[in-house]
Amino acid sequence: MIISRFSIIPECNLLIEYYAGKVSLSHFLELKKQEALHPYYSPSLSVITDIRNVDYHVFEKQYLEQFVNFIKQNNTYNAKRKTIIITQTPNQVVWAQLFDEFIREIGVFVRTVTSPKSAYAWLHIPLEHVSLVEDEMKKLMI
Repeated sequence: MIISRFSIIPECNLLIEYYAGKVSLSHFLELKKQEALHPYYSPSLSVITDIRNVDYHVFEKQYLEQFVNFIKQNNTYNAKRKTIIITQTPNQVVWAQLFDEFIREIGVFVRTVTSPKSAYAWLHIPLEHVSLVEDEMKKLMI
């Protein structure tokens, strides 16, 4: 099963993305297009991207480059922001590091972590909002 979902939490200035399965370039692009249509979307939202359940054996570097080029060429997605990528496997870490290298030039600061708690700390999510963020992340995984 392939899953690509998102949630926006305006009070935290946060966009959460969740991917699972054999995600392809089209899944990433389609989710980005859906996000841009959301009434609370802004390119300056901080982003948590959870890819711990993605099978990157089928995701090639050229697809990552195409995805980043899509973002770079589309002003809807261009703004300085922080992005956290939550990973679990070495292939996912490599993907996240390549993403960082390709996207850095437009002001997206990427950090790779292995736990949501590390993401909350780096994004300075207030303690009173952590449970809200965790609840939204759980909903996306179902």
